[in-house]
Amino acid sequence: MFFKEPGGRRGGRSFRKSEDLPNSRVCGSLLGYWDLSWVFTLPSLHFVLPREKFWTFVRKLCFGTDIGLCWEVVNLHGLEPGWMPWFRTCFSIMKRSLRSFGFTLVELLVVIAIIGILVGLLLPAVQAAREAARRMQCSNNLKQIGLALHNYESANRVWPSQALGPSQGVNFIAKRSSWFVSILPYLEQNSLYNNYNHQFHWHAATNATAVSLNLPMFRCPSAADRKGLEWTVLVDYANATTSTATLSSRVFLDGAVTDYTNVGGIGTQLNAILPAEQRHADPVNCGILKGTAVRLSEVTDGLSNTILVVECAGRPDLYQNGKKIPDGTTPKTWSGTASATRPFPTGGVWASHLKGFLIDGALPNGNTAIRPGTCSINCSNDNEVYSFHTGGAQSLAADGSVRLLSSSIPIQQLSALVTRNGAEVASMEQ
Repeated sequence: MFFKEPGGRRGGRSFRKSEDLPNSRVCGSLLGYWDLSWVFTLPSLHFVLPREKFWTFVRKLCFGTDIGLCWEVVNLHGLEPGWMPWFRTCFSIMKRSLRSFGFTLVELLVVIAIIGILVGLLLPAVQAAREAARRMQCSNNLKQIGLALHNYESANRVWPSQALGPSQGVNFIAKRSSWFVSILPYLEQNSLYNNYNHQFHWHAATNATAVSLNLPMFRCPSAADRKGLEWTVLVDYANATTSTATLSSRVFLDGAVTDYTNVGGIGTQLNAILPAEQRHADPVNCGILKGTAVRLSEVTDGLSNTILVVECAGRPDLYQNGKKIPDGTTPKTWSGTASATRPFPTGGVWASHLKGFLIDGALPNGNTAIRPGTCSINCSNDNEVYSFHTGGAQSLAADGSVRLLSSSIPIQQLSALVTRNGAEVASMEQ
């Protein structure tokens, strides 16, 4: 009777019971065949012990859970008890070999450290790729808006005015809305345009459903989700002959948000410090989209060198240098009258009449309570050019092209770019 290594392989050899107990080399050879069946060759019986039964036998024999069963197996197959020390020694060596396959604590910590380093190296690249995709989507949104504005101009021979609302004279009954409402049909939003009741203000109850609709093309993917609202004073006139406006107290008006807007002109304080040749007689109305409609021929500075729409992302939340300013912050670091005691910049609802801010600039720390400022882009979204993109903000030129305005562009250069007929020599490239 002898124990034979599995067949079908070269170099197989037999061990008789009279041979010495196996050493680690022999057991290592046997260990290499652990996944095969084990063949016992007996004088009177030849059989194959399946893998699962073999390992049951090994577990019982080597770990001593049931010595009686081991003897029963030995006797059942005609194996003499003298084989027991041989099996015990061999499987003891195999057991120690199997234990050596584990990881030490130091090896595990090294692997974890390597994985951590790899993740640390890959994460910035992944984030940069995602931001590039978001910026591309933002650019596409502005292109769609630019195409709609040009289609509106082709149909009406004028650009839309930046907003509608009550004013002195015959327009005292005009209903409040924005230029976004005017271009809806040119953005394939005919149903929304038809559901909007133009006989009422945008904030009237009858328009609540329409103005609460979030339109992805009006939002920058890099800006955070937030609730849209306007916290503002409403201006009304009693009749066509009234010259004194009636002002309401500050009210909250709900609506879906937008991260884009036009620039109506330049703030009077900033205009006063510009070089003499760059100052405007009517700075607050020097943009393309302003209080009254403008013809294409009036844009004499060149369509490719004049800004039509820019990013002013994140409103009604106030952001300064990437940091959200919480409600209740003191002292006041935002613009507005004495009643504007809370940090809620206006103009963030796409249907709102509060469109067309004036370029004033911000202080480098984002403070807009002190005007004018030297920072032109990405210092504050308090009715200034602002985005969540790294290095600048997207802008739509009057020719329909979209370009990134560098955050380091001088305030004088930005002022020249928003005017339609200032005769300045300015480029969107820094």
